[in-house]
Amino acid sequence: MVSEVTLPEGTQVLDFSEKFVMPGLVDLHAHTYTHVSGGFTESNETVPAFLLAAGVTTARAPGSMNPGADFAMRNRINAQLMTGPRYYFAGEYLDLAPASYTFFNAATGAEDLRMKIDYWSAQGATAVKLYTRMSGDALRASVAHAHNHGLKVIAHLGATGWKDAMEAGVDELCHGLAAFPETGLMPKLEGLDQLDLKEPRYAAILRLAASLKVVLVPTAMNLQNFTLDRSPENRRALELLHDGHRA
Repeated sequence: MVSEVTLPEGTQVLDFSEKFVMPGLVDLHAHTYTHVSGGFTESNETVPAFLLAAGVTTARAPGSMNPGADFAMRNRINAQLMTGPRYYFAGEYLDLAPASYTFFNAATGAEDLRMKIDYWSAQGATAVKLYTRMSGDALRASVAHAHNHGLKVIAHLGATGWKDAMEAGVDELCHGLAAFPETGLMPKLEGLDQLDLKEPRYAAILRLAASLKVVLVPTAMNLQNFTLDRSPENRRALELLHDGHRA
């Protein structure tokens, strides 16, 4: 209590007795690019301020549209030249040709991927983000090289299943059932509401994730981009995203 503390002369006391204090929030999927009015802003400098205003004091962006701009923005925040949370970045998306998006700089193979990881690690990246076309030797080489740099490996899968990715050493899988190749439901997710994650083939993969301590991130809101209806079937699909990742 303030009444029990000896305060230096001139100390300003603010009475927040009707309020409470909570720790800063951590947002682990806070891309800085935004999509408004039909176009993308590659590195929106208003995003950090909005995050901080919402109570987010630490944020991570698992992949950048313009990684150079994002790292420069992080440096300005750290130098107290602009307002924002502590930001951690993965740099550019790592993907094989043909790239999933036009802003990707698709890699030609394992050596090219190693060079990219070297570069973004030197810029202060704390993770790498593998995207949907990554598979085989290229994926395994990327995971090993990232770990050699002490970087975490985040993946949004498509060409590689969860089991193979986890056995290759991927640390975190994004977007839950919307990026779970073993279901055979991608990309339209038709029949997702009928999926039974207790089936042995799925349960074994979830047990593997638990044993390897792989982080499974459902990002359930992502599924609502596919359909905005609020039917019982759609609600069931959203529940599956959560239930599966608690298993």
